[in-house]
Amino acid sequence: MATEPPITPSSRPAVTVLMAVHNGERYLREAIRSVLDQSYADFEFLIVNDGSTDGSRDIALSFDDPRIRLLDNAENMGLIRSLNRGIEQARGRWIVRADADDVNEPDRIEKQIEWAEEHDLDLCFADWIRFGHGDKEETVRDSARSQTETAWRALFSNAYGAHPSVCYKRQTVLDAGAYDLDYYVVEDYDLWDRCRAQGARFGYLPRVAMRHRRHDESVTTRLRSIQLENTEKVSFRAMRRVLPELTDTQARSLRWLLWGEWAEPAAESQREGLDRVEVFVGRYCERAGLPVCDRRQVWAYVANSLFWRMHKMNGRGEARACARLWVRSALRAGRRYRFPAIRLVLYSFHKTRLVLQSCLKKR
Repeated sequence: MATEPPITPSSRPAVTVLMAVHNGERYLREAIRSVLDQSYADFEFLIVNDGSTDGSRDIALSFDDPRIRLLDNAENMGLIRSLNRGIEQARGRWIVRADADDVNEPDRIEKQIEWAEEHDLDLCFADWIRFGHGDKEETVRDSARSQTETAWRALFSNAYGAHPSVCYKRQTVLDAGAYDLDYYVVEDYDLWDRCRAQGARFGYLPRVAMRHRRHDESVTTRLRSIQLENTEKVSFRAMRRVLPELTDTQARSLRWLLWGEWAEPAAESQREGLDRVEVFVGRYCERAGLPVCDRRQVWAYVANSLFWRMHKMNGRGEARACARLWVRSALRAGRRYRFPAIRLVLYSFHKTRLVLQSCLKKR
């Protein structure tokens, strides 16, 4: 009976799968197996053992597969330094990110690299599933957003996609300066923003490629305050590429006004942001070279955000100014903007319920 030839990595594989691990023995075996069982074979698997003191290193060495290359850090250097070391040592043209506690779909590499090559991308994200932490499984469809929406949202937060869902060209990331130590916890958002600034092409594989595990030991769970602070720093930098003269106060106000719909009530005046919304959005559309239809779509995002913000303004004068700005934005958006009637009813019901609960507690 004929047997299949053993898998051997080529001297210059097309793909490097890059994983960094520090004391991750709890989920590491499953994560490694999900990489080795890929339908795509021409890759090297670069595992950076970041000074682990548990059984992580032994688990990595227990797999008898020539595609695995283990790099040992003499001490714990952190995720950013470990990833940068891996990028420097990688032999593949493409780097596929993988975390030590996640699970990859069996055809992830094959489908994602194929999609990226066909669409001439420099960075390719994919849809993913969030699971663990006692939560119900949730499929996140990042590919469902348009490029216009993603680029707009990325001015204010990391709207690109899950870090371990990405694959990117090694040279593109090296040209952008790789990961930056100054942006701990949001190192991916910082890097994607710098890649965008140098003209890198982003895209999305419209299918689930991996399962992203949430648990109490994850970095984003433990370091939420640092994440928020550094996210703001990247956001301000992106916003100043649109309007370089923005002060921190102005940028913070604009970000509050234009980002999403469920923010805390304004703790201070938003006048400086209100006065610059139209200039900022107009400059953004012009700088991005957006066609008329996409400009209307951006104004629709603005109108949607302002609608929710005017209920949370600090003072009636600013609320009226925000309402007038909302009307002008909605008019610019034309048919692209849909009045959120259903969500407004739900929001009003929620607020009424909170008031009633508060009254009952006082009784």
